[in-house]
Amino acid sequence: LDRGFEGLRLNGDEAWLDDGTSLDFIEYERLLNPAIAGKRLIISCSYQLDKSTATDLLDVALVHECTVSKRKGRWEILETPQLIETKAQLNQEKELLEKRVAKSTRELNRIGEQVKKERSERKKTMISLRKSQLHLKTIVDTADIAFVLFDSNLHVLLFNAIASYWTTLSFGVPLKKDIYFPDLLNENERSRFSEMMNTVLSGQSLNYETSYRDQ
Repeated sequence: LDRGFEGLRLNGDEAWLDDGTSLDFIEYERLLNPAIAGKRLIISCSYQLDKSTATDLLDVALVHECTVSKRKGRWEILETPQLIETKAQLNQEKELLEKRVAKSTRELNRIGEQVKKERSERKKTMISLRKSQLHLKTIVDTADIAFVLFDSNLHVLLFNAIASYWTTLSFGVPLKKDIYFPDLLNENERSRFSEMMNTVLSGQSLNYETSYRDQ
């Protein structure tokens, strides 16, 4: 590894084993597996089928992650029960994960469609509101009656040309947005106007007539 290699591959030829050494060697193989776990090592062991019994083959298969044998010209892979169980568990976990991902994807798609629908409805509402505002403004601007809209603090929010015209005639100044309307009135009219506006702000409707002299 210090010389820049990615790992090490080894092969051991076990043709030298006999009945007197095979059991000890199998035990060595069993202890070797945890010793090399997590290391960059790939180790293969070669056994001769014609010198091995069925018991030998089972012992070899149990102590190796997988066993590859060539019979009648064909390669076959024998896996240990632990490896088969691990693969089955991984497949099961994979299926569960795929189901969770599919469920999450459906939920995200549902939320996305809902958000898209809400945005569309909000856009339609804003367009409808904008049209209503334009219609109202058109009516106010073209009416032959003076209209003035105040906020709750009696500042001017909206007015039409006739309202500004009459304000100029009555008070000597044209209307302006955000102007505090009571400042245009004398003390008596200011008090009366404030009382009427308080009545309106309380939720009641109010009709009255008044006249203004040049001030």
